[in-house]
Amino acid sequence: MTGILLGCALVAGATSGWRAVILAIAITSISFLLSGGRARWTVALIVFALIGCLRVHDRPHVSAPDWVGDDLLLTGRIVSGPVESGKTQFFEINALSVAESSSAKLCARAPLLPVVHFGDLLWVSGSSVSIVDLNRNDSGYLRSRGCAGSLDIDRFEVRERGSGVRAQLDILRRELTTALQTAAPGDTGALMAGLVTGDDAGLSYEKRRAFIVTGTSHITAVSGSNLAVVVSLFTFAGTAIGRGKRLWWQGLVVSTLWLYVAVIGFSPPPVRAAVVATLALLAVRFGRKPDFITLSLAAAAVELIARPADFDSLAFRLSTISAIALVLGLSQRSPKGIWGWLTHIVIGTAATTAATSILLIPIFGRFAVYAIPANVVVATFCSFAFPIAFVVGLAGLFSQSLADAIAAPATIPTRFALWSVEWIANLPYADAGAAIVGALPVWTWTVICVAIVIGLSRECRGGIVRLGNDLASLDSRMQTVIGTFAVGGVAGLVLGLWLR
Repeated sequence: MTGILLGCALVAGATSGWRAVILAIAITSISFLLSGGRARWTVALIVFALIGCLRVHDRPHVSAPDWVGDDLLLTGRIVSGPVESGKTQFFEINALSVAESSSAKLCARAPLLPVVHFGDLLWVSGSSVSIVDLNRNDSGYLRSRGCAGSLDIDRFEVRERGSGVRAQLDILRRELTTALQTAAPGDTGALMAGLVTGDDAGLSYEKRRAFIVTGTSHITAVSGSNLAVVVSLFTFAGTAIGRGKRLWWQGLVVSTLWLYVAVIGFSPPPVRAAVVATLALLAVRFGRKPDFITLSLAAAAVELIARPADFDSLAFRLSTISAIALVLGLSQRSPKGIWGWLTHIVIGTAATTAATSILLIPIFGRFAVYAIPANVVVATFCSFAFPIAFVVGLAGLFSQSLADAIAAPATIPTRFALWSVEWIANLPYADAGAAIVGALPVWTWTVICVAIVIGLSRECRGGIVRLGNDLASLDSRMQTVIGTFAVGGVAGLVLGLWLR
């Protein structure tokens, strides 16, 4: 519990600044009142909040310069790994208008040729749309990527090729994607590539819409589950050759893990997951049982200290909150038999869906009606497909014929996943999430989602009971002090939500 509180204080300090320090002081004061002055560790909350405060930054508001929204001539450098879809490639570009002196980050769509890579400097002719002229869903998506608008490129030239390790790793990522899509053409290969590299741009419009409607689009976002499989594969291989517990082999596992993250790109979700996996391996190495709530908060704190701007990334917030909700939902549960495992999966899916809805509903104004059954079915099939697809991608770097031969087993669960997600997306009222959300204020959905996570978590419910017992054991004067703090906090929260 101490580690969890310290991690929360560090994250709060890095994201909220001095407000987090004031909150830490208030919590410390209440803790001293409850424990009679014996809660010496709670003083560390203030210290950790102050450390986080040193890295707090004024998060930049995504706004578009006046020239965004016109036909443009500009130069710009590619700042994301390009992904291909049919005859189109997508990437993010830091653009500088030829006619203006200001720059902006734009989400660009360009013809497939010439093929470009991370770090390339381009000359571009095309048309753009500012985020202020887009609907809520489209502008929310662009803001989550830090883009001030979209850019449709008509013509472009590569003025300078990107250099360095990042550029070479991006080339390797595209070779992995090509190997998978060649081994299994169409949507099957596109989903396999999405599972391994996060590049699902090859999916058809119908399949992509089905993943969005069912709330399963996160399946192709490389995250903790993918990295866990990679660690498991190497751990199994190490055990099979009798080297699994050797320090050099565990170092190889960690190195491979971070190499994989580097290939798919250092986006916030895989970085956070890699930090958690590394800390978990270190805990096992030193004979400690990993506590994944503490590790998730510690990883988020470490990432925010190293890269404060990651807090602006929707992907970072979603991956962090879903990981914590998953651990809370499944803690203190030991599944037995098929029914037990099915219940285990449903509860974990429900907890993560409710937790991520806290962020998704205010941004996109909708939720997936069939998110829980869709995630249970699709994630199950994809969990079988990913390990084989991962091996297929590696084999394709050396021999496409070998990759084609290995790909056959992976295509079976992948096709079942595609069929399932499309069938669920066509069920009655599958796309009614926006209308349901609009029936209530956004803040009420936040309260409902938090209540669902707490209700599904035995650890949270037990903590509430223990807190109630502690409060009941206090004398009436102390209960009045604590009650005043609580009522004031709730009133301030309600007032803040109402004013917003």
